[in-house]
Amino acid sequence: MQKDLKDKNILVFGYARSGQSASQFLISAGANVYVYDDNLKVVAMKGNSKNISKNYLDEYLNNKNMIKNLNKRVKFLENLNNIDELNISFCVISPTISMQNKNFKLLRKHKIKIISELELGAGFCKGKIFAITGTNGKTTTCNLLHYIFCTAKKKSFLCGNVGIPITSIAKKTTDESFIVCEVSSYQLETTHEFKPFASAILNVQPDHLARHKTMNKYATCKNRINMWHKTKKIFNKDCPYCLKMEKNFHNAKHFSLSKKADIALDEDGYISYYGKKIIHRKDINLLGKKNLENVMCAILLAKLAGINDSKIRLGLKNFQPLEHRLEVVAQNCGVRFINDSKSTNVDSTLFALDALEGENILLLLGGVDKGSSYSRLHKSSIKVIIAYGEASSKIRQDLKSLNIILAKNFQQAVQQSLEIAKAGDTILFSPACASFDEFASFEERGEKFKELVQKYINQKTTS
Repeated sequence: MQKDLKDKNILVFGYARSGQSASQFLISAGANVYVYDDNLKVVAMKGNSKNISKNYLDEYLNNKNMIKNLNKRVKFLENLNNIDELNISFCVISPTISMQNKNFKLLRKHKIKIISELELGAGFCKGKIFAITGTNGKTTTCNLLHYIFCTAKKKSFLCGNVGIPITSIAKKTTDESFIVCEVSSYQLETTHEFKPFASAILNVQPDHLARHKTMNKYATCKNRINMWHKTKKIFNKDCPYCLKMEKNFHNAKHFSLSKKADIALDEDGYISYYGKKIIHRKDINLLGKKNLENVMCAILLAKLAGINDSKIRLGLKNFQPLEHRLEVVAQNCGVRFINDSKSTNVDSTLFALDALEGENILLLLGGVDKGSSYSRLHKSSIKVIIAYGEASSKIRQDLKSLNIILAKNFQQAVQQSLEIAKAGDTILFSPACASFDEFASFEERGEKFKELVQKYINQKTTS
């Protein structure tokens, strides 16, 4: 990574959260920043003609310091037609932009180096980077590891795909810092020189195939987290794709729920590290076997960081589930309500069902279909499925032997589940689909579920 950015002309392609963070980082390093976004409409603004996007105008108006900085060193581009005239040193690209994007191909044609915001920020971080990727469980594992580091009084930063761009924390790090970074396949596509201290791949399961096309290409993209041969590497021994990837590396460490591994679940229910008991599964505040994998991975990374067992154990015991991930919202009149809005693929919903095995489940499924079959969700514990959104017809077809109710939309699906639930039932909102038909994000969708549940409980209490 080029360290001296002063007076260099750098293009930021994509101006959502990571693009804005990258721009501010580059400005602080003395670079001249050009910004382009396919969804950005350039409009005139008093004192800053043709420099401010309509999409972000309100944000700029509320941040005078940003406007001042942008006036000096940022110029928004209406197109990339004259990119050769700008003498661009390199381009920092948003993870949401596909390599099939016509402007991405244009930059490649003009031989402009393209890197991710992840690579830009990581190149300026001091201390040790702990990078975690995988289809499911990344955010929980990252938050858990960060919590363990904080429990051990380490200077820890949480960043990456969790929603905190690494460029926003890079200059705050010191040689003693621990940087816990969630890494997505989208980020890894345009990352070439990522050098974490340790990396972990939790699992590789069907997801994002509209972008990556095949599972092998998706797995190969995930494995780009291991481009630097000196990285300490961790793999899930229960994942076939992980087993295939780790064969290229010596001295990799493993975790497993069912096989002999560096860290595993023993017959007494303890998570054991080389046979030494670390913690019993009952002392962990996370539901399901999938979360035990996340715990084991976090323990291995903490051990690589030199954290002692007592601090690891304390962190594990005190850590609470994250929002929208098997989150117990309430229990009322014998009915339990669980928000698992983060389950945006079939495997994640399958993990949720396994975690609640033996319960009477009213399962809310639906949203934007991601191309996988729902047939694997056929579980005896499911009392009824309420399906909604554009995926509802496919859900009904794949699970036609189950009791399925179709709802017009998300709100109607929740209302129908509330009407038919009885004491002893669990209403599980684990949609197995993307949220973008009705919501901006899985977070917004989960918050709406909790709002509707709470409104229902309040009405019952006052009636």
